[in-house]
Parts: sequence; C-alpha cells; structure tokens
Amino acid sequence: MRRGSKPKILFAKTGQVYGVNLSSDFCAEHEWGIPKIRQEFGMIDNIHAKPGIHRRTVLIVPNTLVWVKLGQDQGIAYRPWWHLDNKMPPIEQISKRVANHEELKEYSWSKETRRLRAAWSEDDFAIISSDPEHHRYLRQIFDAFGSFDVAIFLGQRQFLENPGLCIMILSRIPQEILDALKEGDEEGDQLRIKFKATGIEKLLREKGKRYFSLRPRHDENGKLIFWLNPMEQDKNNCGWFTIEDLEDWAEGKGKIPKSNVPVASH
Repeated sequence: MRRGSKPKILFAKTGQVYGVNLSSDFCAEHEWGIPKIRQEFGMIDNIHAKPGIHRRTVLIVPNTLVWVKLGQDQGIAYRPWWHLDNKMPPIEQISKRVANHEELKEYSWSKETRRLRAAWSEDDFAIISSDPEHHRYLRQIFDAFGSFDVAIFLGQRQFLENPGLCIMILSRIPQEILDALKEGDEEGDQLRIKFKATGIEKLLREKGKRYFSLRPRHDENGKLIFWLNPMEQDKNNCGWFTIEDLEDWAEGKGKIPKSNVPVASH
C-alpha cells in the first residue's frame, strides 16, 4: 500500500458527497492497476461487458472491508492479506495497523493531508482522517457498500486532479463522470483489440522481458505507441516506445536497453 499525495473527498454541485479520490504518487504500485481489487469486489472488466460504470460496480463486499477507529483516526480500510491473531478483536487489530501504517502516518505532511490520508495498491486500500467532519462523509461512502451502491475504479484526468483509486456512491455519481467512463471504455476496447493483435505481450513474455506496466495509446498521427515501465531499470529505459522498439528489446537491442545515448521521446 503506497500513499496518494492529494486525497480528496468529492462533492456534487449540490454539496452532497459522492465519493473519494485516494489520488496517486509516482510509484510502481500505482501503475499496476487494481486487478485483484476488481476480482475481490466482483467487478467485470472485459470488452463483452457493457461499457461504463457497469464494469466498475461492486457486486461482492469482502468481509475484510472494515470501518476502522483508533483514537482520532477513523475511516475505511481493505486489507485482505492481513493475518490476524487472537489477542484482540479483528477490528481493533486492523484499526491499529491502519493507523500505524508507514504510508498513513502524519509526521511530514501538510496540515490538510494530516487530516485526510490515503494509500492503496493493486490489492488493498485505506483512507482515514482525524477530522470528525471527514468521518461523516467517509461513513456515508462506507455504508453504501451495504446496499451495493458503490463503484470502485481508477480515476481519469478528464474529471479529477491527480486521479488515483476512486470509491464512489453509485447513485450519486455526476453524469459527466458516467459519460467520460463510457466513452473511455469504448475507445479503450478498440485500443485493447489493436494491442492484442500486435502479439507483443506474448513475444516479450517468451523472451523473458518483464515490466511493471505496458500501456498503449495513439500518438498525434494515430500510430500505436506504448508506455513501458520495465523491471531491471538499471538495465532498461522507461518511456514511450513504438512496436518496433519493443520488438528490438525482445532481441536485446535498440532504444530500451540502457546505453550512453538518451532516449528520444515520441
């Protein structure tokens, strides 16, 4: 679990809370996506599912999603991999571990982020605060899980500053966000089809080339390019590359293996 740098409670124009953005930071844990969270919360993510918020709707609520409370800190936490002992009730154990988690401590942050702190990765998340007003808002979001009125997804820059893991009350999400998610899915589906057709993932796997993230997009000319965040970064460059660059990497040559020549951006 790694901290988000600017977590924020989200409000509609009416003043009603509709969710939280746990925000993000420059770390691999925030580039891996949230496949395990999606699986544990029963969400569907494939091109055969209806695009938009339907792919992000919570259908299962794990019993390891809890409301935590310890001292002034309260909030929401999901930590499925914790191994609990029998010395104290599970909720008290989880509360203590959340409050004492390195990424959620208050020691060096601004006044605002000391009050509202968040951290997440592909398989866990927590957002807590020492502010009683925040507790009321976070509790509304937590209680929405009880009626399966929740969506979880990675935010987009079209509608969020510093987007990260988002937890939103399904029935309160503004229409502009719903529209952006649907449009993004439709474009993303076509991109995934093109990405799969390149066969580059299979080639890199066969050649033993490992990475934290490989994301496609179209450049200004409509050509498919890829953001690569490779493992073994002492040996490999990260950046935007063409399919030809990735094929060269599979053979141990080209722009991605590190050399004295800087990588040109696309």
